[in-house]
Amino acid sequence: MPPPPHPPPFRERRGFALLLALVTLGVAGMFLVAGFYAARLDDRANRLARRIAQLDGANAAALASLAAAWDSAARFAQPVGTSAELSVAPPDPGAETRARITRLSMFLYIAAVRSRDRTDTTIAAGAAGLLRVEAPEFPALAASLARGDVGPAARVQSFPADPAAARACGLAPPGGGAGGVFPGFAVPPGSMAPLPSVQTAVAGLDSTYRLFGPVPLDTLVGRSVRELPPVQGTPAPVGAVTVARGDLTLTWGPGRGILIVLGRLTVAGPVSFHGVVLALGGLEVTAPGVMVTGLVLAGAGAPMAIEAKGNGNIGLRFDPCLVADVAWHAGVVRPVAGWGWSPAQ
Repeated sequence: MPPPPHPPPFRERRGFALLLALVTLGVAGMFLVAGFYAARLDDRANRLARRIAQLDGANAAALASLAAAWDSAARFAQPVGTSAELSVAPPDPGAETRARITRLSMFLYIAAVRSRDRTDTTIAAGAAGLLRVEAPEFPALAASLARGDVGPAARVQSFPADPAAARACGLAPPGGGAGGVFPGFAVPPGSMAPLPSVQTAVAGLDSTYRLFGPVPLDTLVGRSVRELPPVQGTPAPVGAVTVARGDLTLTWGPGRGILIVLGRLTVAGPVSFHGVVLALGGLEVTAPGVMVTGLVLAGAGAPMAIEAKGNGNIGLRFDPCLVADVAWHAGVVRPVAGWGWSPAQ
């Protein structure tokens, strides 16, 4: 039999053990480096997530400030389909925030904001929300809607709307009547009114005088900025919404806005009013030279919805742009529930 093999020399065994130890240390080092790198990545991801959350909070605060500081005049004048850059106070001092408002329709807007970290400009977040101007929507049927008779014809007159002005603001005066003549008065079937006039069931509905699109009368009354006491006479008011909870007598002056009289309105002096007049108890004129430009809603059915007594006379001119303007300024900006996003970029 051949002799058994000799074991490797001691030096060879020691060299193999050293090589194995080096390989083991190398593998362990690789795991340590990988663990350290993964920890750093995880730490950066956590810091990035925290910063994005902070920027999202800044965006939410910016959206809220846009609604709170709503500029009615500027937004009303902004054409549909256009965007406007707005300045906002930076909610986060470590970020730069920009805002943009885009008008989608008469009452809908998209408010978009974007915040970018000042020290690391690769970190940014955007957010947007849909805003609706909850404004009253008045019926555009005629210069006046009356729930009963209107007269006498010689001293209660209507004048046609200015079509050029209506086209300039993107609205058109209503047509109708014989030969397309503008109807100055809308009354229920069977009621009397000066020509040109139309008879429509809408004029006899209670909702015509108590519900204006998304805004009921009680809500509109609650938005009043001024309430007139039941005194003998007062000048024509100026304000977004003015309310008289009983009968009211106007004696002089120019007025503007939305005037709501829950009783009967009497005009006993030279008054001109631009806007919407709602008189649930009807309108009575006892002075000459009275003029209302905009829209009159006379909610009384008897004895007469609109009448001139003594030497009184009144002229009514429908102005759809003016009606839209005063309605707009009586609106409230609200976010549309359930709509919005906040994507990180």
